[in-house]
Amino acid sequence: MPNTPLETEIRISSALEAFSTRDRPIIKQLALEFNVSYDTLRRRVRGAGPRTARIPTNRALNAEQEKALHTWIVTLDNAYSPPTAAMVEQCANAILQRSDPTRSPLSKNWVYNFLNRIPKRLDLKFVTQKPKERSRMQAEDISCILIWYERFQNYVQSNDLRPKDIYNFDESGFQIGQGKPQKVVSKSPTAYTPNGGIAEGITTIECVAADGWKMPPWFLVKGQYHMENWYRTTNLPPDWTIAPTPNGYTTDEIAMQWLIAFHKATKPRVSTGGFRLVLMDNHGSHRTKEFIEFANENRIILYCFMPHTTHLSQPLDSAPFQTYKHFFKTNNNSVVQWGGVVDRKCDFFREIINVRAKGLTPRIIRAGFEKTGIYPFNVDLIVDPLLKKVEYGPDLLVFGGGALGSDSEGGTDFPSSITNSPPQGVHRTNQSTKKLEDDIQELEKLAMQQSDLSSRILHRTKLLCQSARISANLAAQYSADNTRILKHKVHRDTRQTKRQIDEGGPLSVKDANRSIKAREDRETAKEERRINRALKKAAASNVAPTPASQILRELRQAIASLEP
Repeated sequence: MPNTPLETEIRISSALEAFSTRDRPIIKQLALEFNVSYDTLRRRVRGAGPRTARIPTNRALNAEQEKALHTWIVTLDNAYSPPTAAMVEQCANAILQRSDPTRSPLSKNWVYNFLNRIPKRLDLKFVTQKPKERSRMQAEDISCILIWYERFQNYVQSNDLRPKDIYNFDESGFQIGQGKPQKVVSKSPTAYTPNGGIAEGITTIECVAADGWKMPPWFLVKGQYHMENWYRTTNLPPDWTIAPTPNGYTTDEIAMQWLIAFHKATKPRVSTGGFRLVLMDNHGSHRTKEFIEFANENRIILYCFMPHTTHLSQPLDSAPFQTYKHFFKTNNNSVVQWGGVVDRKCDFFREIINVRAKGLTPRIIRAGFEKTGIYPFNVDLIVDPLLKKVEYGPDLLVFGGGALGSDSEGGTDFPSSITNSPPQGVHRTNQSTKKLEDDIQELEKLAMQQSDLSSRILHRTKLLCQSARISANLAAQYSADNTRILKHKVHRDTRQTKRQIDEGGPLSVKDANRSIKAREDRETAKEERRINRALKKAAASNVAPTPASQILRELRQAIASLEP
């Protein structure tokens, strides 16, 4: 079995250690003893480093340019806008074009090779980006979440609440007949899962407790009447509830009736004089006067989640509803695949019995409370993942005395060929730092005989040159990014009109613009007639006429106010 580079490097290191400790060592004998190449060992003895540690000379970007690209990626990632592979490639090409306009673009595979050699400390990798509502992303404020959890903990401790006293209720929708992708054994490259056809939606109201208990469900269907086949052909449990509503969603009346049912179902579970804490979202039907008064009268504590944070803090959203819907869709696949029907309300009620038994088990319910840090209480489960998204870069500290270009004795006279203005742009910055590094190389020869202070100053100057090149590349890229952001912002902030075109049916763009122009001409003519009538009225009443310039200005303002 061939040796790995790591094993070979370990043997070379052992041979080098033996060479430095033995008296009159012979390289050839050490190469045979440690089973390494004679030429490699001789080169390493003479001071050469391992070839794996050498920086390749054929890289498209130099060290400063790659570091600028690293910083740009981390900055976008911390701003909750991680770049795609195409964006990284565009940024790298832009950096190359700024330093060398004649440089050809990078290959399509360059970005993947680049990410493979990114330092592990940055922890950057390709991940699948999933859409998330902007309001939910903006609501992930760590300080607000900590305050919410601290208040919740105070409620639990001050009222001596146990797991059976902590509840969470929420609504969730099911699409009748909906299935999901599944793996099958087939010789066809495009096998399809049979689907019952998507029909209406049904809303379920579920309530669970931290000890794994679940309340009999409520199902809200769109309509006005109950159908007999919902009950006669489904064998629904007698304590389940079906409520027709105008649109299939919760109303104020339904929410109030549900709260009364919740009180009756949980009253035997609460101790005498004890409280029940109900976690819920901020839906309007949960905050009516009647809803809150009934809860206060019956020692029910209503504790709302912060807006747009239920995906973080609500137990039902973490595991129970996900598992519930998973079994619902897979069950639909199975029924249809064996010739059954799942696209009617009666089919839904017949199948939901076993689906709910599998998807809302006590273990899954308790897991939902545990994952959200509700019970057992652990806010770190929510805060730690959010903290990992925020990284703070090191501050650049420059140590020294007076201002750049002056000394403690009143300043230095520079020759007239040296400009006092800082270099502008990436190309000029690279030129200036290159000249400075050439000067540093000459000074290093003199510093070998000077004090250690001179060496440290030269080293810091080198670091500043590298930092200048990185900052120049970043500044140019941020400027280009801002230009693109402003371009999209113009379209987003453009005032939208709600005017309708007075024509129906199919309409071409040319005809639509002609209709809009005709409407504007009619409104302009109408405004001109109004002004002419006002002028005639003023002349008849011997009022001093309005100057023509003012009339024209008012006319333009009136026309501008009519435009969208």
